[in-house]
Amino acid sequence: MNYYNILKKLEPYIKITKLIHYKDNIYIKKESNQVTNSFKWMGVFYSVLCEFDKLINVKINNKFYMVTQSTGNHSIALINSINKCKEIYSKKYPKKNWNNIYVYIFGNKNIIDEKLSALNKLSDHFNIIDINYENYNEALNARVEFLKKNNGVYLKHGGKNILDGYTALGLLINEQIDEIDNQIKSVGFYAAVGAGGPVGIGKGISLNKELKMISCQTTEFNAFNRSIRLKKICKNNMDQKVGVSNGIAVNEPEEYGYELGKKVVYKTIDVDTKEVEWLKAQCKYGSSTCISLCALDNYKTDTDIIIILDCEGNEKEFN
Repeated sequence: MNYYNILKKLEPYIKITKLIHYKDNIYIKKESNQVTNSFKWMGVFYSVLCEFDKLINVKINNKFYMVTQSTGNHSIALINSINKCKEIYSKKYPKKNWNNIYVYIFGNKNIIDEKLSALNKLSDHFNIIDINYENYNEALNARVEFLKKNNGVYLKHGGKNILDGYTALGLLINEQIDEIDNQIKSVGFYAAVGAGGPVGIGKGISLNKELKMISCQTTEFNAFNRSIRLKKICKNNMDQKVGVSNGIAVNEPEEYGYELGKKVVYKTIDVDTKEVEWLKAQCKYGSSTCISLCALDNYKTDTDIIIILDCEGNEKEFN
């Protein structure tokens, strides 16, 4: 796999977000300023490009659904990606009925108001936002049953295509590190991990830097970290209060993300939610970023530079 080719393919459709100096040798990667206000864009958009490529030689005479389970950033990125791909592929292949592609989002009632507002702005005839479920398991079962009865595909949170897109983001981070100092060889990368997306970024960094990736989670929702430590896929207890891990839509790591995580993650750090809430009240960053900053307070890598992934800006009104 040539990840530089993926990066080249994505570059016309992404923002080059900044590496902001935080303090000492620590920088924050401002993916909260990315298209759709989260790091999800590059991975989700690339995964959607791959699905559209599969459909080039397939007749779409009836409704074809691109389906996911999400309560926020993943679904926002998915709808925007599909809308953009419809525009691109309609110009390339004008005889094909790309308007037969629909989006169906399975969420639940735990979605925070700001993300629900962002999704509602994207809701129309082609984009169905369904949050009529009490919890994660209800939404999961509904999504599975829906695809048994309807023609479509599940857009994974931690599948290969989406992680390949995130790997391209890791390469882009390396280019920005070299602009700071091309003598930097080792990188500590801290990111809040759910289904496994940021491990794709870590893989990209590791392609031409020495990487120590720190997977950061709260103690309540730490299924990915426990999976890495116990060497088996673990689940979250979704009956808990959501807290700062708001909008969580994935109960456990997806297989590909977990397997990649075993290769890429150097250390897992679980942090106390109260510490995260305190830090969030003191600074301008969102919950996911504060989870990583709290993990950094607990453990600091001995690397030339440390990069904190500023994951999202969708806790505030989405533009």
